[in-house]
Amino acid sequence: MKKSAKKIKNWSYEEANKTTNHVRGCLNELRVAIIRLRHLFRVAKFNNKLLKHDPEVIKLQKLGQKTFAEFEQLGIIIHDKSYRGIALYPFIVWYDNGINKVPREAYYVYKDTREGIDNYIFKNEIEAYGDIAGWEMPVPRAWRAAGATPSIDAYEAK
Repeated sequence: MKKSAKKIKNWSYEEANKTTNHVRGCLNELRVAIIRLRHLFRVAKFNNKLLKHDPEVIKLQKLGQKTFAEFEQLGIIIHDKSYRGIALYPFIVWYDNGINKVPREAYYVYKDTREGIDNYIFKNEIEAYGDIAGWEMPVPRAWRAAGATPSIDAYEAK
């Protein structure tokens, strides 16, 4: 994930969960468009020139561009490949390291196979390991309350 000068949205758990139905639909649209585009390229024997002006290809490309722009506007990151159906909602966790509280960047992890958000992951773990598998942690009950400020101490963190 690239660093950006753009201010990143700090999602609350409650706020993020309210968008999951919409995000699920957008991720599904992307998945269907990608599958269809792959099919069209196989049929055309991967000849881009044959498909360059194909109306269906143009429509699918525009749909993808619109959906990616919407995710960017919302401040939601699509993890890895869009057809995996994983969206990351950035937020800040106040981490008590025993000396003081420092902000740590994290993401609520939404998988379109689930009804809502169950897990989160620290940004540095995704950067270090490249995937969320095995590094996700359950969202603590205290963070789920309206207006809650996510915080954790060194003893609770991995």
